[in-house]
Amino acid sequence: MKLLPILFLVVFSSLFSQSENITVSLLYFSDMEKTSQNSSDKNYIGKALTELSYTELFRIKGISLIERNSLEKLLNETELSMTGIVDDTTAPKIGKMLGAKTIIDGTYLVSGSKCIVTYKIIDTEKGIILKAGTVSGTTDNIGDLVKNFTLSAAASLKEIYPSIDITQMKSSSTAKISISSAKIFGNALDMKDRGKHSEAAELFKKLLESNPDYKVFKTALIDLEKRVSDYDKAREEAIKKDAEQPMTWNNFMKLTTTYVSSMKFTMLYEISIKYRNNPPQIPEGYIMESSELINYYIIAALNGLNKYSEVIHEGEAFLQNYPSSVYYTAVKTYVRLSSENLKEREKNKTTISNSLKAIEGKFSSQGESAQNYYKGIELYSKKFYKEAYETFRKVNLKESASIGTTGDNILFYIFQCHALIPDKKGAEKALKTMEILYPDSEYISGMKTQIDFIGE
Repeated sequence: MKLLPILFLVVFSSLFSQSENITVSLLYFSDMEKTSQNSSDKNYIGKALTELSYTELFRIKGISLIERNSLEKLLNETELSMTGIVDDTTAPKIGKMLGAKTIIDGTYLVSGSKCIVTYKIIDTEKGIILKAGTVSGTTDNIGDLVKNFTLSAAASLKEIYPSIDITQMKSSSTAKISISSAKIFGNALDMKDRGKHSEAAELFKKLLESNPDYKVFKTALIDLEKRVSDYDKAREEAIKKDAEQPMTWNNFMKLTTTYVSSMKFTMLYEISIKYRNNPPQIPEGYIMESSELINYYIIAALNGLNKYSEVIHEGEAFLQNYPSSVYYTAVKTYVRLSSENLKEREKNKTTISNSLKAIEGKFSSQGESAQNYYKGIELYSKKFYKEAYETFRKVNLKESASIGTTGDNILFYIFQCHALIPDKKGAEKALKTMEILYPDSEYISGMKTQIDFIGE
């Protein structure tokens, strides 16, 4: 009689485990042909294929599909969107960070009128490829290609996890979408992800003109318009709340002191400009004029943001208006250093173009990654940090050894560019990426120490 309860528990446990959903993430499709990716040449087709495939894969019962927004958030918080990073080794790490047991990692190739998609289904715990497949289609009907891919991927998942149900997959209909429409769709998604909502809305509307009945495009536009409306409402409420809050001198000093100590120079500048001509009432017997302190904060914020021309303009006015100020020497130093930096940049402008052309010629046989790496170093040495960052981002990290460096060295340069722009959020992204890809890097300790001293 004792066997019956035990048998019941075993059967119940088996049924329960089979009913649990399998967590799956679909990574962005990468372009097989791209070894280096310019900032002006985004992988819009890959982003579109991913979003369109999500719509189909959601039909599978028995899996929990992690939404694209979670993947986009992870990419925004790191430098994992750089080309060359996502491969068979790093893809499982990304899957783990997303909380996925299994990931689908796909690539595509456009050749003439044909488009080929290959994919791998990877176990994130073991880091092994469980299944792989290839499907093909035509560039004038990406809808069919997506349908073929999702059916193939679903069948592969079914072989791995027999408990899932893919019967609804075959009943779905497809719309005829050209590859040009897919690229516009990917561009619109990218605009939306970067907060450029009005530009994204225009692209979605353009898509609906040529694809008026396609539900995915309609849903994307409706969702975006609702988000923008919600953002506008939240913004109006926040502005109203701020306007109702009295800005006393003590509140002003508390805020600005916090911004100074945490090097939040953008916020310090904004609040100082806001109250420059109408400062809060200063307490009787205060050691300086309110306008003196506010104008100093404006200059200190601009200096922290490396706005050299504006520091000189504001600084000269301050030295003239407040000759006895306790901040006189500090402002004078800001003006002198800004002037020196501007002169050095102007001097470097006359030579940097020729230097970059020489590097391009010298390393032309080694490919784009080598050229971009050495161009980045040249730009960095000449203090063109924004330009250096954009150039370093074009380097394929997997090619680092062949160009005489290491992947963590390239990420360290990216971190330093952010630190010197300054851009604290960008530096934090680079540090997080370094910890994921190169956890044993000798750079990490110094980066963690430096991060607290970067302005924003």
